Amino acid sequence: TLGELVQRMQSQPRGGLREQVVDAMTTNETLWFRDTYPFEVLKNRVLPELIKAYPAQRLRIWSAACSSGQEPYSLSMSIDEFERTNLGQLKAGIQIVATDLSPSMLTNCKSGEYDSLAMGRGLSQERLQRYFDPKGPGRWQVKAPIKSRVEFRPLNLLDSYAALGKFDIVFCRNVLIYFSAEVKKDILTRIHATLKPGGYLFLGASEALNGLPEKYQMVQCSPGIIYKAKWAQGMFGISSGRPLASRLRFWALQTMRRPVTAERRGGGCVHRRLPSRQIAGAHGEPHNCAGGNLPDQLCRFLACTR
Repeated sequence: TLGELVQRMQSQPRGGLREQVVDAMTTNETLWFRDTYPFEVLKNRVLPELIKAYPAQRLRIWSAACSSGQEPYSLSMSIDEFERTNLGQLKAGIQIVATDLSPSMLTNCKSGEYDSLAMGRGLSQERLQRYFDPKGPGRWQVKAPIKSRVEFRPLNLLDSYAALGKFDIVFCRNVLIYFSAEVKKDILTRIHATLKPGGYLFLGASEALNGLPEKYQMVQCSPGIIYKAKWAQGMFGISSGRPLASRLRFWALQTMRRPVTAERRGGGCVHRRLPSRQIAGAHGEPHNCAGGNLPDQLCRFLACTR
């Protein structure tokens, strides 16, 4: 019975039964360059915008629920295509972190090998010849430069995302449809916490983001819709409607009028400004930028000694 199965999994947490149940229950439907437009939007709109905003920073992409790996490898191929037509723009490179719940799927992902059935779903002949090596009758393997850009990790979307770090772009496509509205909202709220300010979320073509207007701004791309992470009123004390450079200038000009102290703490710097009624959210809270949350120019302005 189902109850007996659950009891066995609880009594033998390391016996491999849980992994077998996960593999049996998960849906692994996927294909290369699914829906096409997200990858075109990535190359033609999102990457140029992020490179302009963060020219010296490595960009990070999260491919959530990556199944057998077609999505993260499609992303890696798209990045290669972008680099071919925009030489030298990705100076700091891009890292793709791909996660999935299924141990067997992650094993397949890491091998980068696919059969003729998988290769025939969404992959053009040109991309097949450019990005894959033959590995015997009816099998191909992703070439090393494309593989090296992708890191695969096990992750249940119901668990914590803290170990993943921050991302500029999140692809969470065609998986939220399997969750209840309450769980879906929780996942989207926690995905927002992983996005850097101004980062982008890509959902599936049949998925919509409802009920979180304070966290995401809908962006029409014609075709398709993506979602931009909003800035909350907080550290910079201003709304998310302004461009990044404008927000930073506004914040810097305002904070120049207030005294500041900076002290070393834990290898980084901690800033504290006096309360100001002119700036929303400025209540003298310390901000720890030991993790590099502030650009060097702002740290120098804030009298950091790092």
